[in-house]
Amino acid sequence: MGSTKPGMAKTFSAQSEHSYTTKNSFTSWFGRIPSIQFGQHWKSDEEFYDNQKVNGLPLFRAIRSSSWSQLKDIVEGCDPLTVPLSKSLYQGSENFWLRKLATGREVYVATMGEVSQVVFVSEILAQVRGRVIDLDRLSQNKALQDGLTLDKKEAIQHLTKLLVDQTQKWLPVVQADSGSQHQIAALQAEIPALKAKPTSCSTRSSSSRRKHSHSSEQSSVSY
Repeated sequence: MGSTKPGMAKTFSAQSEHSYTTKNSFTSWFGRIPSIQFGQHWKSDEEFYDNQKVNGLPLFRAIRSSSWSQLKDIVEGCDPLTVPLSKSLYQGSENFWLRKLATGREVYVATMGEVSQVVFVSEILAQVRGRVIDLDRLSQNKALQDGLTLDKKEAIQHLTKLLVDQTQKWLPVVQADSGSQHQIAALQAEIPALKAKPTSCSTRSSSSRRKHSHSSEQSSVSY
């Protein structure tokens, strides 16, 4: 029998059964970390994988501590390129899509910054799957109904815009407070009077024309 690695045994604690933590990465006992392809145009240094900012953010080599990272039990200093997917997924290791990933089936991850967005999108997709709706077929059919010839991606984008436009109509109309409404009404009442009142500029122009005309008459008489 070969020698046992330090710390390995037939029985592991709940934490060590899945992974142990190195300085900047997670290493699985039962699998290997896939190779990571760095960005072709990254500018790296000791602190950053890429010190160039994209939408105001660089790419640190180690995850910073925050209330969210603590909630997700992501240890400060973990490598953002190798942190386990389950740590950031909705429902964590209970997320169904990990099971599909484990079978080698296609899994695509869409990132969001709010829990409400995750729940909303997850529920929409659950309804779509439950009703066996083919999104490609649906979007292409809708595009044809609207007189458009679009590829798959464009058709999905068109369908999504229509759905969001419809959803936005359900937002409550923001009503101005009573004080603002009275002020608006008073200003609107003043508009006709302001339109009827001659401006100082036009008054000066009219006066100037009268003076010029009078001067011309005097010049004619003197001549």
